[in-house]
Amino acid sequence: MEGRGTGRGADNIAASRLSVFGSVAWISGSGSSSVSRPVKSMMKNLLTTMAETRAIPMLHPVHPGVNILFGCLGVVGEDEGAITVAEAAAKLGVSSEALQRVVDGHAPVTPDLARRMEAAGWSTAEFWMRLQASYDEAFAKGKHRAASA
Repeated sequence: MEGRGTGRGADNIAASRLSVFGSVAWISGSGSSSVSRPVKSMMKNLLTTMAETRAIPMLHPVHPGVNILFGCLGVVGEDEGAITVAEAAAKLGVSSEALQRVVDGHAPVTPDLARRMEAAGWSTAEFWMRLQASYDEAFAKGKHRAASA
């Protein structure tokens, strides 16, 4: 008998969820994210599903900024203890514009930012660097596939 998330049906459902997720554009201004509540809810549910199944093929990998948004900042107005990008940037000692670019997926998690997040208690620097490296590798493979097709 197959466990949850290990069958082909679960993989296909998860893959289709990732395809939908990968096509979502969520660019915001400075200070806080402008993602609508339904989209935030969908993203949060997807990240939970990904963590539960641990067997989802990453068709469109999630930028580490998504983990920062939902794992560290929270959804202001919905999550207790949630903070804005500007508040998090002040805590980390970086500009809110720089952190916003990472959260929006327009800039990578740098080793310096990873160390600052570790010092703030947001996992380890190694975790953030591995997450960024995995994202970069998947992005490069996708570009290579597109160029050779």
